[in-house]
Amino acid sequence: MLLLAEFGSVSAVLGARRSRLAACLPSHPAIVALLVSAATAMRHGLAEQILVGPLLPDLRTVVDYLRIDLEHLPFERVRVLYLSARHHLISDEIVCDGGLGSADIAPRQVVGRALELAAAGVVLAHNHPSGDPTPSQADIELTRHVAAAGQPLGVSVLEHIVIGFGEHRSFRALGFL
Repeated sequence: MLLLAEFGSVSAVLGARRSRLAACLPSHPAIVALLVSAATAMRHGLAEQILVGPLLPDLRTVVDYLRIDLEHLPFERVRVLYLSARHHLISDEIVCDGGLGSADIAPRQVVGRALELAAAGVVLAHNHPSGDPTPSQADIELTRHVAAAGQPLGVSVLEHIVIGFGEHRSFRALGFL
């Protein structure tokens, strides 16, 4: 109960850093180790699921996988999933860790890496530390710039997912892609 009161949810407990868990449970290092191991096992299990088949059009597993890393970060993190022409994952990369409300990435960075990996498409993903997954105007413009940079080179932005607390937003579902 102590951890739920401190973190607010089970997913926040599992997403917490070891140091923060240890500060809450200073006399229980075995419990801290168990929680960290459980979170790691969950991440690996979800990672295995997304490696098995195409990621699109069903994003539920991808969103669950991204939430473990992104949902409770106190800063904005941008990740890019690079996909093959058949939407299989080639690489999942953190491209930027930003401040409390923004993370700047260059479209050429994303498209250039896609070309290096021979990726046909990308899924952009980031979190909003405020917990509100509503895309900002900067998010929308970044997505458009990456799409415009990739289009003549055969690299498509297939999706952009914004992770908030317990919810997410899909740019494709919102009509931005």
